[in-house]
Amino acid sequence: MPNYRLTVDTGGTFSDFVLLNEETGEHRVLKVPSTPDDPGRAILDGLDVLAKDGVKASDIVFFCHGTTVATNALLEEKGATVGLVVTKGFRGIYETQEQSRPYGPAVFDLKYSRPPLLAPGRRTAEVTERIGAEYEGMLSMEINEVDWFMALYEHYLEQGMSEDEVMEIFKGIAANSVMVDGHATQMDQLAAGQYAVAMSTYDYQTAGIAATGAPLDYEPLVEPVVQRPNGVALLNSAPHPAAAYLFYMWILTDGQEVLREAGLRSSLEAEADEGLQGVETLFVDPSELVEQYDHYEQLYAEVTGR
Repeated sequence: MPNYRLTVDTGGTFSDFVLLNEETGEHRVLKVPSTPDDPGRAILDGLDVLAKDGVKASDIVFFCHGTTVATNALLEEKGATVGLVVTKGFRGIYETQEQSRPYGPAVFDLKYSRPPLLAPGRRTAEVTERIGAEYEGMLSMEINEVDWFMALYEHYLEQGMSEDEVMEIFKGIAANSVMVDGHATQMDQLAAGQYAVAMSTYDYQTAGIAATGAPLDYEPLVEPVVQRPNGVALLNSAPHPAAAYLFYMWILTDGQEVLREAGLRSSLEAEADEGLQGVETLFVDPSELVEQYDHYEQLYAEVTGR
């Protein structure tokens, strides 16, 4: 009695069958018309064809089914109308997502727009529910926040604390914190109520999610506020390094106005202190960070338990 392995791929036009005889290694390919009104009928039609050729259902020891019907429905935006039910206060989290763009040329496309949502806001409903009490009062720390840690570590030393005392503070915070890899993930989980406080976040991410209705805020500011620079680097293998250099020079100068017109926050130095008058701030020195990175990375790993 032969043993067969059968796989079926249901497509929009045809359903493909591959039958493998485990004993001989021989295989057969069969194609039958799909039946969109009931995809299962095409599978039964194919089994009938195989049965007429002597393949008994009892001889099939493995059956695997895959389909592109659902994928096609997504790509063609066809199918049933769907809605989304979310926790009250988080109506905008689905639309906000990670606030990021796909990798590739779209990263630099100032007019990029996301594909339409499967469940737009008008079909999103909020319900009152209780988010797990086990998360109440918990903190979160980003595991790669070495520059933030360095700025505060040195600040507390300047205030007269010893290195052991500073480490004790951070270890105490870490003991009651969830460790998160990535600020976007941290903000999504914070908005979903998985913890109450994020120890270090980007203000624009918090403001963006809060604008969608999530109950988040970064004001009043908790002092001292850490200001960190962002940098850009060119690959030494870039095909047109001079053009890339000119592009970044434009982004950091005249391009800031274009970014502002596109609704993004400018990074011009004149605007960096906007809203921070009278607030104690700590600035991360890029040169010092580069020189001392390994040292502070090791200390922060000791704090977070990485």
